[in-house]
Amino acid sequence: NTLFGPRNGYKDVAKMVIKQTINDPFIRVIRDFDKSQSHKTLSLYYLDKNGEKVSLGHPGLYVIYRKIKGKLECLYVGQSGYSIHNRVRRFMQALEGTLRHDESHPGGEWAAMDGVKSSDQLYVKVMHLDDVKSLDEEFYNDIGYQRLDEYIAVILRSKYNIRRGR
Repeated sequence: NTLFGPRNGYKDVAKMVIKQTINDPFIRVIRDFDKSQSHKTLSLYYLDKNGEKVSLGHPGLYVIYRKIKGKLECLYVGQSGYSIHNRVRRFMQALEGTLRHDESHPGGEWAAMDGVKSSDQLYVKVMHLDDVKSLDEEFYNDIGYQRLDEYIAVILRSKYNIRRGR
């Protein structure tokens, strides 16, 4: 309990994250062919108000969506303590069957078995770790944000999250 009532739990903070990001733009996930490297590269960035590319190489939460028949479906909710870009790249590699023997992304592998392709219209929404922390610092300082993705996955009805909060 806090001075203002009971402390927020995972579900409360998960709802805060969704509410905070609901109006954020979707970031298009694009696979480009890098002629200098002769392989596909993942272009995952957004443009700031000056039209400059901003990378997603930071820790935080991410939600991968697929646009199909004009509707968006939530495919996967994840989190990274290091780089959102790396985790989304790993999801894409799982869809393409190009994961190395020491890499895995169970949600991406499951999506691939279900017919999701990297060439589908895929989008991401993200929330920086600092922004998650600012929603409820007491929660973050006590618990961190481990497993928060599992609760968000349940609320958004994610198709390919294997572990889910209860």
